[in-house]
Order: sequence, then structure tokens, then C-alpha cells
Amino acid sequence: MTRKTFLSALLVSICLILPLQPAVAESACLSPQDIQNAVTSGKILSLNEVLARAGIPPDKVLRPVRVCDQGSGLVYQVPIDEGGQARTIVLNAMP
Repeated sequence: MTRKTFLSALLVSICLILPLQPAVAESACLSPQDIQNAVTSGKILSLNEVLARAGIPPDKVLRPVRVCDQGSGLVYQVPIDEGGQARTIVLNAMP
């Protein structure tokens, strides 16, 4: 295989793989229905319970809030308003 053929094959492989990356990252997060089911079944705490446990007022929360698996368990990714600046904090969702 010539260098040019190898580089062309490598470029095609990269182009095929890159579009899959966001889909893989997104699949680690729950859909709104899955979040509701997890709260209802007791698998995770509600957002209000997690915010209260962390001492964060609900009126500081921006949208969207996500629940994702970070390997060690499910966490809430919560964007909050901190003095006019948006910042995302990660809070344990597990009971």
C-alpha cells in the first residue's frame, strides 16, 4: 500500500468515525421519560431532593438539566445562574 493510499484510507476512516462520537456521548444521558421513570422507581433522587441536599435554591437552576452516567453512577448536570454567569455543576443523583 502506498503512502497516498494509506492516508486516503485513514482519512475516510476518521470521517466515518467522527460523526458517531456525539451519539455515543448522548447515549450516556437519560431521556426525560427515563429520568421520570428512574425517580418514580427510586433509582435516583428527584432534582428538588438533590438541590436541597446540596443547598442550591431551585430559582438558580437554568435549563436543560440532564441526568447522565459518569461511570460511577448517575449524576445530575445542572446549569445554574451564579451572579449572572451560567455554570454547570454535577450532583450525585443516587439515593
